[in-house]
Amino acid sequence: RHARRAGRDPRRAERFAAHPDELRASPVAVDPEQPGHRVEQMVVRRRFGRAPLQARHVELQALADVTVDSRFPQTNLGGEPTLAVGWNDAGGEEIQRTLLRFPGFDLPAGAYVESARLELGSLAGAGGVAACITDDWAENAATWERQPGYAGPGSLSEADGVARWDVTAFVRGWQLGLFPNYGLTLLETAGTPGSALYISREGG
Repeated sequence: RHARRAGRDPRRAERFAAHPDELRASPVAVDPEQPGHRVEQMVVRRRFGRAPLQARHVELQALADVTVDSRFPQTNLGGEPTLAVGWNDAGGEEIQRTLLRFPGFDLPAGAYVESARLELGSLAGAGGVAACITDDWAENAATWERQPGYAGPGSLSEADGVARWDVTAFVRGWQLGLFPNYGLTLLETAGTPGSALYISREGG
C-alpha cells in the first residue's frame, strides 16, 4: 500500500525511499474488536515537509483495571466483571473509584498527540471525573487502603449519552515525558449520590 501511495508522487517516493518509517502504521495500533477500554480516537499528526498535516487514529486497550471501594478497604476487586465509580451516603459514606492502566506508546519524530479520549462500555448510570494516576499500582493488589495517588485537572464525562472523557492533556504528558504513564483514575463526585457501572476487561 505504501509503495502504491508513494508512486503517485515522485517527491513522496523519494521521501519514502529515504525515510520508510514515516509512512508505516503506528506500532501501538491494536484490534478494535478486542474487549476492554480504549483511549479512543487518539489523533496523531505529523508534517511531511510543506505537505498538509496528516492524521492517524490509534486505539490503546487497557492492560489492567480495578475498582477500589471504601466499604471494603482491604479487599482487592481485581477480576470483577464490572467497574464502579460513585459516592453514596446512605448508611455511611461509600466511595468507589476505578483505576485503568494503558500500554506505553512511541511516536515517529515530528509527530504529536492532537486529541485523546477515554471510552468505557456503560452498564448503568453515568459520571466520574478522569484524573492522572501518579503512583505505580497493580490490578491484583490495589485496594481502598492501597490505592495510588492522582493529579488533575480532572476531566468530566461528556454529556452525550456515551461514557467518554477527554484525556488529551494526560496522554500528551505521557508522550512528552512530563510524568510517568501509570494510567487514569475515575473519581467520584462528592455530594452527588449515585454510582456508575462500566464493563471491565474481564466482563467484556
